Amino acid sequence: MNRQLKNCPKCGKLFVFTTREICPECAQKEDDEFNVVREYILENPAANIDEVSKATGISPSKILKFLREGRLMLSPNHVNLILQCESCGEPILTGRLCKKCAARLEQEMRGKMHTRRIKGDEDTKGRMYTLERLKNRNR
Repeated sequence: MNRQLKNCPKCGKLFVFTTREICPECAQKEDDEFNVVREYILENPAANIDEVSKATGISPSKILKFLREGRLMLSPNHVNLILQCESCGEPILTGRLCKKCAARLEQEMRGKMHTRRIKGDEDTKGRMYTLERLKNRNR
């Protein structure tokens, strides 16, 4: 198993990279901050980002990061001037793309995958082969 060592961009510690770009200690701290924000929002659902930030001590940029990651969602009845789709600019409640752009991107990706499969089928005449069998066939 190939283990990749990285330095944590927050604290500088060396750690074994798994799925998050930060070390386990900083990840735990970030998860704790998220839980504080989540609990406050559950108790105060009408609060805006500034109110949540002041009450929890978590920066607005960190709260915005949680929204972009899809870990939090803005209330649909709030006027949203904070999050916008990165593709079309429409207001969104969570994540990075609106539903329409996400669906379009998914369609484009499916089309490209389908095209790749068709091109791959031309090389092998629609049959599946193991790599070893292909090597032997080409000799």
